[in-house]
Amino acid sequence: PECGCEAAGASASASGSGGGTSDVSQVAPQASAAQQQMSPQMLLAAVAAMSNACCDGGCVEVHPDGRILRVVGGAAFGHPADQLGGVCLWELSFPDDRQPLMQTLHALLATSSSSASNAEGVRSLRVLHRMLFWLPASSQSKVTWMDTIVNACTHGGEHTLLLSSRCALQPKNGLDCFRVFACGPSEGQ
Repeated sequence: PECGCEAAGASASASGSGGGTSDVSQVAPQASAAQQQMSPQMLLAAVAAMSNACCDGGCVEVHPDGRILRVVGGAAFGHPADQLGGVCLWELSFPDDRQPLMQTLHALLATSSSSASNAEGVRSLRVLHRMLFWLPASSQSKVTWMDTIVNACTHGGEHTLLLSSRCALQPKNGLDCFRVFACGPSEGQ
C-alpha cells in the first residue's frame, strides 16, 4: 500500500512529534532574529545539539512507497526513532524537494532492481536536499540542508532504500537547489 504522501507534496506545513504544526513559510533557512541575538556559546551549543541529533541518528530504512521501516540509532531528522515507524519520508522533506527526491529514489530502485544480476548497476547515490528537521526544544521544524547517501538494498526479494543523512551547510553561489551526485568507486578502477 502507498503511504499516501504524494499528495503531501503540495502541503506547506509539517507535523512535529508533539502533534503541533508549523508553517514552513515561517521557518526560514536563514538565522532568525532570536538566533542572531544568541551568544556565540549558546549558538554553538544549539548547532552542536542539532548536529549530534542528526549525525548520530540520521540513518533510516525506507520502503519504496516512502514509509520509514526502521531507524538506526535513537533519532532521525530530529525525531525520536520510536515516533518514525511508518511515517512517510516525503512528509519530512521540504516541499520544493519532495518531488525530485521521490523521483531520484524511485529511479535508483528501478535501476538497481533491474540490474540485480549485473554488478555494474547503480546502487548508491549522494543527494543534497532539504528536510524539515524537528527541533524539540522549540516544538517546530526548521528547514535544514542534508547530505544523504542512498543505498538500494535487496533482502529476501524485497527492495528497500537505506538513507544515511547528516546536516550540511547551505550551498553557496546561488546553487540553492536539490542535487544528485555519483557515489561509490570511480568507473574504470
